[in-house]
Amino acid sequence: MSLATHPLPSAQFGQLSAGGGDAATVRTLRAGQLSKHILLIRALTDAAAGHPGDDRLIRGYELLSSLQRTHRAEVDASVLHPHVGAWAVRCLERLYGVTEADGGLETDLGYLAAVAAATAIRAGVPFEIDVPVRDGEILLPGLGVGAASSGTKEAAVQSDGRGAQVTVSGGRIQVPPEPGHASGGWTPIRRLRASADGLEIAVDLDDLDPCRGYAYPEVAGRLTDAEAHEWGRVFADGWLILVRHHRPYAESLAAGLRSLVAQASPVPGRSISATSADAFGSIALSRPADAATFAVTLIHEFQHAKLGALIDLMPLYEARTGTRYYAPWRDDPRPLGGLLQGTYAFLGETDFWRVRRTVASAASAGLASFKFARWREQTALAADELAGSPELTDAGRRFVEGIRSTIRSWVSEAVPPGLAAQASDSAADHRGRWRVRNLNPAADAISILTSQWQRAEPASAEPVRTDVVSGPAPAATETARFRLRHLRLTDQDQFEAACAEASGADVAYLHGDYDQAARSYRAAIASAPDCVTNWAGLGLARLRGGDPATGRALLERPEVLLALYRALSDVGEDPDPEDLARWLDGTYRPGRRGISHE
Repeated sequence: MSLATHPLPSAQFGQLSAGGGDAATVRTLRAGQLSKHILLIRALTDAAAGHPGDDRLIRGYELLSSLQRTHRAEVDASVLHPHVGAWAVRCLERLYGVTEADGGLETDLGYLAAVAAATAIRAGVPFEIDVPVRDGEILLPGLGVGAASSGTKEAAVQSDGRGAQVTVSGGRIQVPPEPGHASGGWTPIRRLRASADGLEIAVDLDDLDPCRGYAYPEVAGRLTDAEAHEWGRVFADGWLILVRHHRPYAESLAAGLRSLVAQASPVPGRSISATSADAFGSIALSRPADAATFAVTLIHEFQHAKLGALIDLMPLYEARTGTRYYAPWRDDPRPLGGLLQGTYAFLGETDFWRVRRTVASAASAGLASFKFARWREQTALAADELAGSPELTDAGRRFVEGIRSTIRSWVSEAVPPGLAAQASDSAADHRGRWRVRNLNPAADAISILTSQWQRAEPASAEPVRTDVVSGPAPAATETARFRLRHLRLTDQDQFEAACAEASGADVAYLHGDYDQAARSYRAAIASAPDCVTNWAGLGLARLRGGDPATGRALLERPEVLLALYRALSDVGEDPDPEDLARWLDGTYRPGRRGISHE
């Protein structure tokens, strides 16, 4: 199978760095992924030599090679099937001992024969080839599966160029030439189609291919017809939103998206989604609750896909130091590559909410403005963090500068002050909780500060060295405080009902009674000093309640504050959290009989 070289025009790089990428740019990325898949297949044929199943692998490769000379478009489409990349990577990992798995390698290697058979069927070319049977099913990628009796290990697929059939023990199964058509013993891959204002898209709704689980966790089983119909409805409605209001993103999705993998969320009612660098052209997700969520999920995840394909063509960073960073959308520290991926995905998401707030209904505009303001601030913070990394290549620095330029162009766009304040508080809340969970202050520095407090001396001005650690995962990604804030923006009745069961501190804070909120958070800290959300809440209450200096002192170095509070408690002290924060900030000075103003 032949390969090509893939220069990336500077104009296309510029589009991608700014967060976009038109259809031509996506086709350039797809061409690179085609060569990547061919290289993976070539590497696999070499690595698998002598292993059981290598005969089917070679026959599949030979059939694809012969078809490439006469039906290149069909071969390109099949080799670019997203699961081909994930399959090849998984097989190579198994052959080289990177991934351990029990059995099944022979069946896995035969997947390429099934890819070749599906290609020949679509091309209308006479052929015959043996394909593996896995768990009673004969898969032809992109077409569907046929049923086989238990214990069957292989089946013959053949075509006279006009129609295809699968021969297994017990009979023959006719294979429709296009997905979506069922016949006796044959279960088709479903297709989702949508069209709006002259722009069409068609993607597989994949709940059959076993290799989809190599790229994505939590894959769903076969959807019912009613479930598939609901997927199609929400997809079409989401596509209308994309085309009408976010057309550049819609055009790139139409050029590059080929498969949606149905996922089963482990938490009922919670949406999940993912993109794999090994499966370009696919997005895995649970069915979104509404069209807007579907639309923003497609934008977010395809940003990941574009960036992964770009990095395959042009490295943007070199992971040399192992440094881990704060990512505003995660509770754990992230390596540089993870931070770059998240920043790029949330650049697209921020753009979605930026536009959405101007076209949504009055009931939805407030939430869209809040999300725009929140992710504008958080994505800008992440992009600035990226810009300071020494691990970026020259191309990486240009790419990150493109991201920052796009964000800067949004800074002047006004958001209602109340919503802007809520977004800023939400961002500060997450940063503070992340710092306490994942930054470990140096023990010697905390010991010095403890002694200085006890001696009523000013706090050392030396910055406290911290080590980045992976702290314990929170019980929930979002706090009760954030969920209440979200409800207030979406459903006032539910918000008031939820307040009846929420903590008094959170309720007071969200109703603007900041003095009462501060008193309640202080009491909560006294009874549960290790609860991260109470420290952040106290900082937010003071930030908005007329004492921003104390609020900032509580929120900017909470990991040092909490470590010092614990150390003083261990030696019998009972420091006031706010006075301790002011002391660290240089505003207050402790005395042996209380706290005195400087």
